[in-house]
Parts: sequence; structure tokens; C-alpha cells
Amino acid sequence: MKNTDSFLEVICVTYNQVNQLRCLVASLACQTDLGFTLRIIHDGPNIETQECVEELQVTFPNLHITYQETSLRFNDYGHTLRDIGLSEAVQEYVMLTNGDNYYVPIFIEEIRKSIIAENPGIVYFDMVHSHLIKDLPNPIGYQVLITEPKIYKIDIGSFVFRRVLGQSIGFKDRSFEADGVFFEALKATGPKIVKIPKVLFVHN
Repeated sequence: MKNTDSFLEVICVTYNQVNQLRCLVASLACQTDLGFTLRIIHDGPNIETQECVEELQVTFPNLHITYQETSLRFNDYGHTLRDIGLSEAVQEYVMLTNGDNYYVPIFIEEIRKSIIAENPGIVYFDMVHSHLIKDLPNPIGYQVLITEPKIYKIDIGSFVFRRVLGQSIGFKDRSFEADGVFFEALKATGPKIVKIPKVLFVHN
């Protein structure tokens, strides 16, 4: 039976990704543990995305999905939207992700088990990465990234953190490497960090 006791807030930033959003939300609807809420934030006004989310809310009534859009487009890799979502988050744990990613069905279940067992400040996990990464052998991307708790070895969608910890530092960097910069800032506060040695996430 699926657990619906919410402990995690998934904040998804997006821009013109209607079909990709359908894929992401479907992957979340297939979770063996439904203990999360999903907030989708669009970079600027977009009626197609708004209508898509309204459709998804009807299609997946068992999911708690909210939608918002900014009054203008920031066009900064979604970082301003991440800062907005993080500042308004309410669940005990938070994950930031993008509208074209998706997660394996046991993702939420594995996160909950790790939190119950370890009481961490940060939980991270391995992933399939679409980018070309110089330290890995595949020249065309889409390969397993064995994540590490440091910049250039982690992605924004491959870790979960305590809300109060994230809100204490905010998502301030606006560079391409802001994922890693944010992780390093979280790590500098001294939290307990736990890794789940499984591939739970596909980055596109």
C-alpha cells in the first residue's frame, strides 16, 4: 500500500516543457511511496504549461500538484525559480529538479527509508546523466554517474536536503555550476550526509 504521509517537497522548475513535464509527473505518479508534494514553477507566463498542469492534476488526483509562474522570464537556468520555491517550501525535506527529468518508481520509498534509518541533513544518490562528462568514458552522454558529495560530481536533481538547512543559505548562485555551488554551501554547514548507492534518477 502506498504511503501518503508527505515528508518531501519536490520543486520542479521548467520552461516550455509540456511533453517532458507529462513524463516527469507520470514517473512520480508511479512511485511506490506517494509521501511527497510537487510544486511546478514556470519561468514566465505560459498558457500551454498552465493547461498541461491542470490536465495532470485531473489525470493524477492522488498527487498533490501545485503550479505557479513568474510574471517575467529570468532565463538563468531556473536558478531564480529554485530560490523562490525553496523560500516558500514547507515540507521537512526538499528536492529541486527540472521539468525534463524523471525518477525510478522506488525513488521516494528509498529516500524515506534512508531518512528513517539515518536522520540525515542530505541524502544523495547515483544517476544517469545526459551531459558529456570528461572523467567518464562514454563520448555521447547518457551514462551512469556515480555521484560524489562535491561540485562537478553532483546534480541538482540527485540530492534531497532538509528544508531548514536549504532555507538558511538560500539558492543564491546564478552560474551554470550553481547546482554544485549550492551543494557545497549545504555541506559547509556540517550536516550528516548519506548516500543511497542506487541509480534513482535520469537527467535529460
